[in-house]
Amino acid sequence: MTAVVVPREGVTLTAAHLAAHLAAHLAGYKRPKYVAQVRRLRRRAAQEPQRQDPQTRAP
Repeated sequence: MTAVVVPREGVTLTAAHLAAHLAAHLAGYKRPKYVAQVRRLRRRAAQEPQRQDPQTRAP
């Protein structure tokens, strides 16, 4: 599973910070394997997030 994170404007996130936050709030089996950080989510015409975006897929 891949989590896509869009940080708020002016906030800098690090991989260590995200991993610590996920570990504190999610059980081990619920944590995503990959985390992708993007500036914004692409949206469809109906303003829904475009879920199958090639830029946000895990390697």
